[in-house]
Amino acid sequence: MKREEDSGYAKALLVALRSIRQADRLRAEVEQRLLARGFAPDTVVAVLAQLGVWGFLDDGRTVDERVTQMRRRRMGRARIAAALVERGASEDQVAARLASVSEQDEIQAALELLDRRRGDDAAKAGRFLAGRGFEEDTVREVLARKFPDEEVA
Repeated sequence: MKREEDSGYAKALLVALRSIRQADRLRAEVEQRLLARGFAPDTVVAVLAQLGVWGFLDDGRTVDERVTQMRRRRMGRARIAAALVERGASEDQVAARLASVSEQDEIQAALELLDRRRGDDAAKAGRFLAGRGFEEDTVREVLARKFPDEEVA
């Protein structure tokens, strides 16, 4: 049976197209969605292959887009990496993309976050930045700049 005639394939393709209609999705996200909907693994593989041929699935493009979005929301490299890998991006792709984020960019983003917060002491600010995924060295540098009179551990 040709896959075009397979109603399971057609339904799976429709589900996949609907899932990528609003935003780029990682291949693993689309695969997980299709498998969760009960489509056969061979049908899922065929659908993913077709979407790749059409250029609708491009993990590199999706990782770039998501890193940019998360950087705009002032998230640190560690949190971005964890979120993307958890969603199915390869660690290598994420690491390659995050390598373009300089330490100075990271420090600037953290400083901007703290500029919006008022009344925090150094400890609270440090916990906040760590929770946003900023690395320990970045947190120390930012706290030293924002709280020069306090000893930062």
